[in-house]
Amino acid sequence: MFSTSAVAKVIDYREFVRTLYSYPIIPDGWSHVVALQVIVSEAWVSVGLLVSKVREVALIGAVILLSVFVVALAARGDVATGCGCGGTLSASTVPVQSMLDLVLAGLALCSVYFMKEQSSKQTVTMQME
Repeated sequence: MFSTSAVAKVIDYREFVRTLYSYPIIPDGWSHVVALQVIVSEAWVSVGLLVSKVREVALIGAVILLSVFVVALAARGDVATGCGCGGTLSASTVPVQSMLDLVLAGLALCSVYFMKEQSSKQTVTMQME
């Protein structure tokens, strides 16, 4: 999801920047800066989820991004249209997108928890040997 969304934003960068103007939490004149930061963050999370050494950090990054997206959608207030954020789900309504983002954030948090559990079990096993 993060990779397709980042690619869609790069392909239609001007439209993404224009969409950011409709988000009241983004200060005037900051749309380009925010657009670049979002694209880089989504791309980093996409790659990080594939690399085991940074996967936990990427999952935490995903939680942060998804949470920020939900707050931004809520601040925008237009529930009848999609987020305008690009990717496969950009046409879904704000409530659907927000619910999906919250579910994915929850799954990412669960993944972090289970990774820590797995790591602690391996540490205990290694110490016993």
